[in-house]
Amino acid sequence: MKPVTIRQARREDTDAVVAMARALARHVGDDPTKSVAERFSRDCFEKPPWFECLVAECDGALVGFITYSRAAEVHTAGRRLWIGDLYVAPEARRTHVAMELMHGVVARARELECRTIYWDLWRGNRVGSAFFKKLHAEVVDDVEILRFDVDRA
Repeated sequence: MKPVTIRQARREDTDAVVAMARALARHVGDDPTKSVAERFSRDCFEKPPWFECLVAECDGALVGFITYSRAAEVHTAGRRLWIGDLYVAPEARRTHVAMELMHGVVARARELECRTIYWDLWRGNRVGSAFFKKLHAEVVDDVEILRFDVDRA
């Protein structure tokens, strides 16, 4: 595979990122038919952005993306990033694209003076689990990830 460039997503990347996001949704059993193009474009490129997105580009085509947003804890004075999605196209897997995307997020975390990067991992994602172990990521077992559906409140 040719060299990969990691860069911030641009508005003109929307269609390619959305196509990869739909592939990710299908892979984890989520609904890939929801129209996310308008939402992605708005949330990634509004001022201030809701999240940031890095893309992996190879020979003029996007082959992966990673999204992340900011989080903080006042009581520990800790800034951190939270990864939302990480996806690499099948033809680019096992070529270090995911590692390069993670390195891009680490660089951004350092720029923002973050101490940690968090993410959740679909329990059935054995490949993802093995990948993150290579990064020396650790399972945080002293906290639980909770969700509150605002439509049910």
